[in-house]
Amino acid sequence: MDLIIAKLATILHPYSGLISQSTTYLALLQIVTPAMTLNSIRKSKNGSNIPIIPFLFIAIFTVLNLFHSKIRNDEALFNSNLVGFSLAAIYLTVYFLISPASKQMENLISIASGVTFCSLIYFYTQYENPAKLEHRFENILTSVLCSFHFVAFLGTLKALGDKNSGHLPFEMIASGILMNINRVCFGILANNKFVLIQYFIFLLVNLSQLFCILIYPRDAIVKKTTTKKTENKSKSSAKKSKKE
Repeated sequence: MDLIIAKLATILHPYSGLISQSTTYLALLQIVTPAMTLNSIRKSKNGSNIPIIPFLFIAIFTVLNLFHSKIRNDEALFNSNLVGFSLAAIYLTVYFLISPASKQMENLISIASGVTFCSLIYFYTQYENPAKLEHRFENILTSVLCSFHFVAFLGTLKALGDKNSGHLPFEMIASGILMNINRVCFGILANNKFVLIQYFIFLLVNLSQLFCILIYPRDAIVKKTTTKKTENKSKSSAKKSKKE
């Protein structure tokens, strides 16, 4: 495996500057894509399809990164994460407002669970040994990231079982694929097996989601086609009755 990584690093080395620069633009893209997904939900008027989990995860992860930047005493990182959290809170609020009334209590419980989790992590940071805190908190961040992608993989299995990808947020998945490719390239260049394997698995999860979106129709598409068929049938039946 080391030989393969070394060969790949040699191939990617001339593009290391481009890979490094693209990280910033891809991060900005990931900030924008939830707004695109929300717009798709608003247009389809079917918010029950795409769950709250992607939006809730973004909010939770930005809060944890705020804690992490405080632990590191990194003011610039704290300010950037503060902007990220502000946007995540807006996205989460908009999702809650446009979701169907029947789902709002369930979504409220999910948000309350996220707030409780972040509060517990905050209290943990206050009592943990400062010498060990940064390393252990990074492990927490990694665990949360892995947990989210595990839930995303369950979403892929659901799509395969239901033969419907209506609950998968295409825009967020597409930006995730691009970011994970960037992180895999970074892991190869840095010869960091942990980062490489971790983000390669995340990339596979996102690609499996994209595969489901490509082969299975969304609920909105199915509903549009069925309504068109019923409209055509009603029109043809009306014409027949007029002729009679």
